[in-house]
Amino acid sequence: MKRQAKAQKELYQRYAPLMRAICMRYTHDFQEAEDMVQEGFIKVFTKIDQYAGTGNFEGWLKKVFINTTINHIKKNKNLLFHYDISEVHYTEDAVTESNEDYFSTKTNILDVDFSEEEILKIINKLPDGYRVVFNLYAVEQMNHKEISDMLNISISTSKSQLFRARKTIQKCLIELAEMKVEHRRQREDKQRKKSPLRLIV
Repeated sequence: MKRQAKAQKELYQRYAPLMRAICMRYTHDFQEAEDMVQEGFIKVFTKIDQYAGTGNFEGWLKKVFINTTINHIKKNKNLLFHYDISEVHYTEDAVTESNEDYFSTKTNILDVDFSEEEILKIINKLPDGYRVVFNLYAVEQMNHKEISDMLNISISTSKSQLFRARKTIQKCLIELAEMKVEHRRQREDKQRKKSPLRLIV
């Protein structure tokens, strides 16, 4: 019994930070993420015998926590999906097009670097439906059929949420880039004003 408790403690200490990061991708509430972490590890400890010993153990853990996180969200809040009023069906072409201009030409021209924290902050501000589908597709590498099955939505809805999430992220990145460029210009102007005048002989 003591050996089992020690093994569980070691497993928790090793993987808790990574699993907490996964949970935080789906909620911006730290306490809610902690609840998901605790719930996830309870499932891991009770279902550890279901791990066949083949494949990547960390990958198996991630699947347990992703499922736990999604079920927690679905159970504790209304997961809202923003539907297109015109009922346009989002095809693979639309998703591909969104992927191609994900970082817009305008942002590239501005030559601005974004920190991981800045990007995560933008993602966390997305509506719940956008954020969940975006994370499942872009981060967890799930396809739309898998997402639709997990969330009990249509494939078309999954595609539309991803399309809209990417467009929203793109817009926010452009605005952030423009703000960064303006701040950089202001700093350069101040620096030039502080620099001593040099006489050219």
